[in-house]
Amino acid sequence: MKDPIELYNFIKNNKIIHNHNIHSYKEGLAFLVQNQRTVDGITYYFTNQYSFMNIDVLKLNDIGQYYYEITPESIGDMIDEIKYESITNLDAKLIYYIDEIEYQPECFNEFLFVSAQYNNFKIRITFMRKPQLDDTFKINSRYWLFVRKAKLLLETYDTIITKYNIYNGGMCKINYM
Repeated sequence: MKDPIELYNFIKNNKIIHNHNIHSYKEGLAFLVQNQRTVDGITYYFTNQYSFMNIDVLKLNDIGQYYYEITPESIGDMIDEIKYESITNLDAKLIYYIDEIEYQPECFNEFLFVSAQYNNFKIRITFMRKPQLDDTFKINSRYWLFVRKAKLLLETYDTIITKYNIYNGGMCKINYM
């Protein structure tokens, strides 16, 4: 195994481009396959929009706030910049859960799937008021896809250091440094 690497340096030393015309994993993968000789990876933004048609899907937390949980699709090698956007003035906050352990977005906002397998990964959206029928919101995220060569290179590092986390031996630890 190689010495630790900072993800920022890996990205800087590889040709990873952003494509505003890609909005799905399938489109991203097709672009990456067509351009694998000229790029090492791509990023793209992905948005899911949700609208309540049935309030019964909501749960209550310990302090009486309503919440809804989503499981992001496993689409890509990394996901970051996860943001909540209200369409109908429905204030909320995000919390991530991995195997029932809670992580706050200000401490943990990137998920490097190529270096750690996340089991039972959920995004909990806690609403500041009870949602009404037709309340609408979006979850926006940036997804990363790497060509096989770049992915294999990244996997040769025993330790990968990101802005928020340290990935070591297939496990993710929150970076408290």
